[in-house]
Amino acid sequence: MKEPLTLKRKEILYHRGEACKGFYVLVKGRIRLSYPASETSKAATLRLVSPVQTFGETALFSGETYYATAEALEDSKLFFWPIQPFLVALAQDMELNLGLHHAQALYIRNLAQKLHRVEAEDAQTRLVEWLQEHTRPGLAFRLDIPKGLLAEELGMARETLSRQLRKLQDQGVLRMEGTRLTLLQPGFAAGRGSA
Repeated sequence: MKEPLTLKRKEILYHRGEACKGFYVLVKGRIRLSYPASETSKAATLRLVSPVQTFGETALFSGETYYATAEALEDSKLFFWPIQPFLVALAQDMELNLGLHHAQALYIRNLAQKLHRVEAEDAQTRLVEWLQEHTRPGLAFRLDIPKGLLAEELGMARETLSRQLRKLQDQGVLRMEGTRLTLLQPGFAAGRGSA
């Protein structure tokens, strides 16, 4: 591991299909992992990486290319671990090996849950569950990503997200003050058919 890498906003770290050279740990900023746009669809956000999350390791273990394009959404700082030194360390350190397997299992579980939510749950339920994951009732937090990216993360259109935020505010579940959101009702369960 060397000095941290720095990326400027909108700078591409790697493109989908590039040979995997190693993996990264984000220490500052935010990285968007996405499938590039095609002729028939726009780019799809697969994951928003926040500090201190890792990314790129799936390609490292599969021996394949990177499965997504990594783009800095804001000025970012990250550490890079090249393949060979890391695989040597992994073979020698069982605790590191088990920890990485645990992290991969959590990542796969989160992807499966996200897919289930998009397929089985309405827009309001997905939004409420996201809010419950990111804050506790009564505590304000700042929405530090653009609404368009959050909408992509939740599998809905930006207009749908704005409409659902307004509905939750009208129902007394959420208070919005600019980018500051406060979940007001603990254990609120969204209803069906509110997409």
